[in-house]
Amino acid sequence: MIRLLLPVLFLLISATTLIAQSDSAFVKIELQGEDNFLVINNDFNNCIPFNSSDSIAVSKGIHSLKIISKFYQDINTSVQIEENETKELKLYPIFLETDSERETRSSYARCFWGSNVFIISDHDSDLYFQDQKIGIENSRLMLPDGSYKMTAALGDISSSKKITVSDNFQVVENYIRPKKSTIYLRSLLPGYAQFSKREQLKGGLFATLSSGLVFSAIFNEHRVKQKSSDYEQLRLQYITTHDPDRILEIIEESEQTLDDIDRYKKIRNYSIIGLGVTYVLNLIDGTRAPEFGFRPNTRIKINPYIDFDKTLLPNANVKIDF
Repeated sequence: MIRLLLPVLFLLISATTLIAQSDSAFVKIELQGEDNFLVINNDFNNCIPFNSSDSIAVSKGIHSLKIISKFYQDINTSVQIEENETKELKLYPIFLETDSERETRSSYARCFWGSNVFIISDHDSDLYFQDQKIGIENSRLMLPDGSYKMTAALGDISSSKKITVSDNFQVVENYIRPKKSTIYLRSLLPGYAQFSKREQLKGGLFATLSSGLVFSAIFNEHRVKQKSSDYEQLRLQYITTHDPDRILEIIEESEQTLDDIDRYKKIRNYSIIGLGVTYVLNLIDGTRAPEFGFRPNTRIKINPYIDFDKTLLPNANVKIDF
């Protein structure tokens, strides 16, 4: 019985192979790069890797082709392929020299990473997509167009971002720990470093106190100039007037004006001293590390647009499709 079935199975397999071959066609693409992908009819879920001069099996008909090469600009073309035909294409893609050009004019990152959203955060932070945990430190997502919420959480501290997904590959950096160099620069503006470290109360205190002291110094300096001008006017009146009663009034007004000038000068000077002290305290406190620490400078860094090496990922999460 088995001997009778074997020839029948062989005939069925042969017939199926012949039918499949009769419906197939090929595209042969010749170009400079060796690390290439072919996307047919904008189906990025099926990026086909190939080398120059490879023959790639496609179905017959009219197809929109996107030829993607590492560090080169995408090439878009349309072809009509007949049954059992091999369409040969010789292409000369444009080399992209800068990272910004590669980010906007090349789809290589999207095919290489198998995703259109790449999330990077702190090395020990939990990542959430639409309140669903998806990994630690980094994750790759293939998402349809739309708006989404990404959250990184580190203990009780979290940072959320709204992102809009389109056809382009994008990197979402959502760090909780700040860079030490960034905090040092932000400490130059009173309160800014504290806000960056999520120390809202101290940030508000330094910002409010510094603003108030600056206003006080400027306002009282203005009053000193105003009262000094008034005193000069009184002095001129004293020289020109001959009315004894008026002279007595001028003397009293002049003494009061000098007292006012002295008072405004003291307030101005105390405001400047207070501002200096506040600013120094702000610098000292601003450059102090937050409770959750600074972002380590020694940790592995990756730029998904140019670092095409999956072994660089400290916690290589698998791609997640939604």
